[in-house]
Amino acid sequence: MNVEPESFTTSDLSHDYALENNMIGIGARISNLDSTNACVVRLHSKNGTARSIPASTALTINEWFEEIHIEPDGTTGTGTLQVELVETKDALR
Repeated sequence: MNVEPESFTTSDLSHDYALENNMIGIGARISNLDSTNACVVRLHSKNGTARSIPASTALTINEWFEEIHIEPDGTTGTGTLQVELVETKDALR
């Protein structure tokens, strides 16, 4: 199931899809629309490995995850998150 893109600005964006929807992410695309600053995305936990997305670029993730945390720049941050989810019961097949 593709989820409609979700916009973010200068505030952190976090989702735990297992708790929120009983679903698991199988892929994501984060577009950093900030023209001057990078943003950071972390999977699996708030303390997960930081992946930096340079200004005016996008990152495509092709791995399974329950949690996603996006940390845009606190002054100029803007972007979109689009995820693909499956129900937990389908992921166990």
